[in-house]
Amino acid sequence: MGARPLALGRAFLGESDDVTSIFSNPAALGTLKNWQATSLTGKFLNEVEYVTGAYAFPTAYGTFGIGYVGSGLGITAPIATLEVIDGEYRIVPSSTEASFNYVTRTVLLSWAKKLTANIYGAANLKVLFTSLTGYQTSNADSASGQQLDLSLFYNPERFYTLGLNWQNVLPASWGGLTYGDGYREPLGQLVKVGTKVSLLGDRLALREHKQFKLNLLLDADVSYASRVIPTLFHTGLEFFPTPILALRAGVDQDFVGPGQIANNLTAGLGFTTGGVKFDYAYHQYSELASNTTHYFSLGFSPELRYPRPFTVEQPPNRFISYEDKMLVVGRVEDLANVRVLKIDNVEVMPESGGRFDFYAPLNLKLNLITLEAFDKNGRLLGKQELKGLRLLTFRDLDPVYFAKLPIEYLATLGIVTGYPDGAFEPGGKVTRAEMSALLIRAQGTPEGESSSDFIDLNRDYWAYQYVSRAAEEGIVKGYPDQTFRPQGQITRAEGVAMIVRYARIPHGRVYELPYSDVHGRHWAIGEITAAKEMGLLKYLGDGPFEPDQPLTRGEVAEMLYQTDYVKQEIKKLWGD
Repeated sequence: MGARPLALGRAFLGESDDVTSIFSNPAALGTLKNWQATSLTGKFLNEVEYVTGAYAFPTAYGTFGIGYVGSGLGITAPIATLEVIDGEYRIVPSSTEASFNYVTRTVLLSWAKKLTANIYGAANLKVLFTSLTGYQTSNADSASGQQLDLSLFYNPERFYTLGLNWQNVLPASWGGLTYGDGYREPLGQLVKVGTKVSLLGDRLALREHKQFKLNLLLDADVSYASRVIPTLFHTGLEFFPTPILALRAGVDQDFVGPGQIANNLTAGLGFTTGGVKFDYAYHQYSELASNTTHYFSLGFSPELRYPRPFTVEQPPNRFISYEDKMLVVGRVEDLANVRVLKIDNVEVMPESGGRFDFYAPLNLKLNLITLEAFDKNGRLLGKQELKGLRLLTFRDLDPVYFAKLPIEYLATLGIVTGYPDGAFEPGGKVTRAEMSALLIRAQGTPEGESSSDFIDLNRDYWAYQYVSRAAEEGIVKGYPDQTFRPQGQITRAEGVAMIVRYARIPHGRVYELPYSDVHGRHWAIGEITAAKEMGLLKYLGDGPFEPDQPLTRGEVAEMLYQTDYVKQEIKKLWGD
């Protein structure tokens, strides 16, 4: 097997799109989208040199694969003779040494084909060779033969897949090993079943996640032809923290004697970039540390490059919408080869001339619309993903209003809210209590109780906790008479000072007046200068600042939109 299956405890029957399936479930080769090659080296039990290689390529007539497994053990030992001494047979060692080499080789010829929409089948012909050469060996110690495996792979396009491999199906008269002296050795039949469950990942997983993937694999070996060997289980977990890195662990059961099963621990990692795949596996064998084996695989699969089978006219990638569905319009360019067009796993029938349209449902926040084109054999011809956001909006936002998009982003993030009638009132004035609540909500729900010494703020006031928390964090300040005046309207200077404190924007010495109407001794000149330098006041252009002008809800949204914190939250919203 490859290092990837070995790191997963040899649980691999439910995995697909990997050429190493040729060793466990060749039917999964039918899912390959492009040719793949891999090789592996390792020193099994620190004694046996072990090498594998595989190559598979899909065609219109199915996927063809060729694999190789070779192992060799060489030893040198003293020659011993059997002599009669004092009437007894005794083994007498000699100072002369002899060398022996034991080699096994297997060549696999595979053919996999899609049988139905979700089922793939395969046949795997194995050509076998084994030889023992060295001192006093003969052709009776070498053998050759063949056997056949049949396998199935079921992919229902849900959170799980299933695999079945029936090994050594030929009867003893046709399959097995034949030695040089004519002795025939059969190979026992074995049925292997397995599954892969996507616990975390794309929209087909049990739980959808835009970045991480977590798969559980479970296989069972049923040697029904033998009453001695019990059913063995293989379990593996594969975690992808990024698309190029995989972390793996597993338990590989092995039969070591009557009533004895070894639970061998396995682990490993994989790294993929530019079509090159590197995999490493650590594998225990029994409890002896000296038996631990390290395997290394190197594989390659060129990145898929297809002629464009379709074009999308709308929407553009990274679109923004306010509706619960998006009209996808395009044209199939390669009508001769495209047999199935899917949008979000729903088949779409193009019109004459190749035009197609489809309403894709949209959820609030991030949406990925996937378009795929397949040929008559189910081979993927092309794929395109459209990323878009569905944002909240308000009925009174003019399309050309300077803060329209910032308000919509902040509303979608839950930082600002509108009114029950669907309006936002961007020109509405902001009170000191409202500003405190908005800035604290932007940080998340306040934890714990906060208290305030403001004499005009009661504990049952709707914004008491917000004002108290904002005062504790130094975002807002009261007046010398110990009042807060929660219903007082905020001026532009006061609002800028609060946002600068909220965003932790540093401000140093002022060398130049930020605006012509802000004098050098203005109480907020440091905060105003810092806000301008950080781009929070771009919307003012080259005009005056007007520090005593009442601050509006739209202006607050625009300034918050320009802070680093909100920019990072918007990047997360896009999944970047």
